[in-house]
Amino acid sequence: MNTERIAPATVDRLAKHLVALHPYPGAAHAALESVIARGRQHQLKEGDVLCNEGDPGEEMWFLVRGGIQVQRKDPNGQLRVLATIDRPTLIGHMALIDRSRRSATCIAHAPSEVIILDARTVEILLQETTASGTALRRLLLSSLCGQLAGANAQISDFVKSTQPTADVEEDIDEPETLPQPDDTDDQVASIVAKLSGWDAKKLEELEAMEEEIVYVVDEDQKRQLQKDPFQNS
Repeated sequence: MNTERIAPATVDRLAKHLVALHPYPGAAHAALESVIARGRQHQLKEGDVLCNEGDPGEEMWFLVRGGIQVQRKDPNGQLRVLATIDRPTLIGHMALIDRSRRSATCIAHAPSEVIILDARTVEILLQETTASGTALRRLLLSSLCGQLAGANAQISDFVKSTQPTADVEEDIDEPETLPQPDDTDDQVASIVAKLSGWDAKKLEELEAMEEEIVYVVDEDQKRQLQKDPFQNS
């Protein structure tokens, strides 16, 4: 991967796209610009590996251009494609939140561009009572909530597709149309991709982190009120 300085136009464009994609309360692309500007820009060729399954989580990425293919070994050791991620989006942030190892291998499936935030920078930002810190915390929460909502919807669709349909007018001798094994495997793999990292132990860690975030956000609001005590009057 080749490292480059981030062009201001790239920072501005990505911040606006992320706000549109994750319209969290109080979203402001100016605050996100200062977060993105702390990163490092990298170019990837098709086939370049962004991370390998089992690697330690030492950074997260903003996907600016191109796309990333997510792969993981199934219980039989066979490599399966779980998802293809297109820009603009966040990748790899779960590992920084719960300090877990990478749950999948991510490979550029086309010439791509990412902005890297290392773990130390993310940790500092999450603890800051600045507009930048608040923007990153809310962006991460919005992304994670979206991930869970998407998985929940997919699980609901999957369960419905595996249920036999009762139709009194249907010939009882006609075979039911149910997902074939390969289709079922693909659907389950896709759900696993969305839920990677979400187990009970990690949810406890996320709840603890959420309490810290709520505290910091409250402190942010108190600080703003001290600056302008009449803003909510």
